[in-house]
Amino acid sequence: MRVGGPLAATLTAIALALHPGCGRDPVPSAPTPVVQSQDIPAGTVLTVVSGETGRPVAGASVTVAGRGSTTDTAGEVRLTEPVPRGALMDVVAAGFLDRQTTMRSAASTRFSLWPKASVTGLDEQTTAELVYTSGSVCCPADNLASQPLRRVLPTIGSFTLVLDARYRANPEVGQAIQAGASLAGAASGARVVFVPADSGASWRIDITSGPDPDNRPNIAAFADRQFDAQGYITGGRVVFVIEDYLTGRRPYWELVTLVAHELGHMLGLGHTSSPGMMSVSRGRANFYAYFDARHDFSPAEKLALELMSDRRAGTRFPDNDRDAAASVARRERIACRF
Repeated sequence: MRVGGPLAATLTAIALALHPGCGRDPVPSAPTPVVQSQDIPAGTVLTVVSGETGRPVAGASVTVAGRGSTTDTAGEVRLTEPVPRGALMDVVAAGFLDRQTTMRSAASTRFSLWPKASVTGLDEQTTAELVYTSGSVCCPADNLASQPLRRVLPTIGSFTLVLDARYRANPEVGQAIQAGASLAGAASGARVVFVPADSGASWRIDITSGPDPDNRPNIAAFADRQFDAQGYITGGRVVFVIEDYLTGRRPYWELVTLVAHELGHMLGLGHTSSPGMMSVSRGRANFYAYFDARHDFSPAEKLALELMSDRRAGTRFPDNDRDAAASVARRERIACRF
């Protein structure tokens, strides 16, 4: 039977609708984004703040997975598309060290910046010395900013200080160690405290005396730091090469200062040429002079410890934690001259 007229036209239209490839091209539709379970979802708000003040940083250039944006007055940018976990992130802002990191999770969306200069005295040079230079080669540093950031394992809130049995009977020595420990703990903002005791628990630092293994001249003491597989400090020893410090034959304030200085190394600080508890410039360690005037760590050293607490072990100068991974070194010895 031959169908014609209006009925034929109707049947032809139905056939074309059912088989769009016949007679004309299909209308393209917008692709649906594929969201992987490990992606950081679109709409996630990233916040950039000053690590020193906690205030939002407006006008910071933020690049995530190759896509750039600028923080608003609240220091925020919003992801317009999902990005995979591990995507590279760069933050550049006037007055701060450039930060290179990665997007690790949808919960880690606050990013603090390290100041290039601060009223505390913490600048790029001091940061490079205190945080990124092996204490034994400063100052001046032979390889400035060549080492990774070291800090105490975040789950450790306290270390037990175990004084060698040979020196426990001297009350003046015990008081000096307590005083130095209190200074170091306070400098960390009490994030890590040091508790003198006769025996240690899981996290301990032994305080004893002995020779410098490298037989270097004028060494007063050294900090022997231990690391876990990720490079976090988990304990170690403070060894006084000059035994007089632990017998009471040296001035009380010298022992307090030296204990605080060595525990500064245990918190992750190196040496610096700037005034402070960790200063070693101009021959004789001038942290004695600073302590005599201030009886404390410097504001710059305290700020460095605060900023370090928001960084991963293995971070590289100026502020790059992309390659923070397993640590090869498991120990480091920092010798301190007098």
